[in-house]
Amino acid sequence: MTQDAQFFPRNDAGEYSFAPVRTRGRKSNERLRDDFERYEDDFTPLETRQLRNDRRSTKPRRNDRQDYYPGDNRSGNGRERRVMKSMNFENYAAEGNRFIRELAEELDSDRNHAARVFRAVLHAVRDRIPPDEAIQFAQGLPMILKGVFLDQYDISKTPVIIRNREKFIDYIYYKCGFSAPRDFPTRQSVIDALGAVFTVLENNMDYRQVEEVKEILHQDIVDMIDSYHGSADYTDPERWL
Repeated sequence: MTQDAQFFPRNDAGEYSFAPVRTRGRKSNERLRDDFERYEDDFTPLETRQLRNDRRSTKPRRNDRQDYYPGDNRSGNGRERRVMKSMNFENYAAEGNRFIRELAEELDSDRNHAARVFRAVLHAVRDRIPPDEAIQFAQGLPMILKGVFLDQYDISKTPVIIRNREKFIDYIYYKCGFSAPRDFPTRQSVIDALGAVFTVLENNMDYRQVEEVKEILHQDIVDMIDSYHGSADYTDPERWL
């Protein structure tokens, strides 16, 4: 046996094996095959037969292949083909609309107003908590609201340190953008919106996820959330005073 024969590894039984060789590229595999054929006469008949059998076993067999075709559960080898699941955007939209619809009922307002309020409160809470907690909280939201929650999210500027109740009200008002004067006519309307949003979240999400977010917030903000006692009336002019 020549010195080149030692490049072929042996298995646990001490036999030469070609199949387990893990090389870095196709050219390396071809070079090993060439070396085997060049020095084939230097191996004993048993070792030669072992190497040839291992080389044949590395070729994929037709019946071992698994096909992946959507809409067809029959294959030539008698196995079921895996069917690719389509993304049902209608269901995602329906789940997100359910959150908005419940918030509109809580605020006694229309859905457009509820959607803007939901977005402002979510963004204010998102910026107040650490990024890892924000991402974890987003996992419990519907797919559509995840996009709303993470829209224009800059983790380099978070968390925003707000411990004062009044400053957090101002921050929610700021997050509402140009529609804030119409969506939040009074400071009490901001407090009602904050409490209503958390009420909807607690009714539809894992309660522990919502509680973990509240534990991060300052106690003044949590007291403001817990002070909400149900349906706010945005149509009552006396609440605007």
